[in-house]
Amino acid sequence: MERLKIGFGLGFIGVLVFLVSLFIVLPLSELYYVPSLLGMFAGVVLIALGVAVSKGVDKSMEVQRKGCYYCKGSGSVGGETCPRCGGTGITPEDE
Repeated sequence: MERLKIGFGLGFIGVLVFLVSLFIVLPLSELYYVPSLLGMFAGVVLIALGVAVSKGVDKSMEVQRKGCYYCKGSGSVGGETCPRCGGTGITPEDE
């Protein structure tokens, strides 16, 4: 629930930053063109971060891969390099 609140908060702040940059800063003068674009970019990034946090995408990056079942994570079978994982002891990515 806390992740959902943080995600929606970041998304809401991103929407506010984007709208302020688009409708307030951009029409002021030609001097504020680049800062307005930077503000819009920051708003879009905040929206994307909010969605990622609320959906839990950042949690999936922390998942550890399991050990190789053939060598049981040791990297060697009978004194030789494991043919399945190449001696790393980690399950290959194709599984």
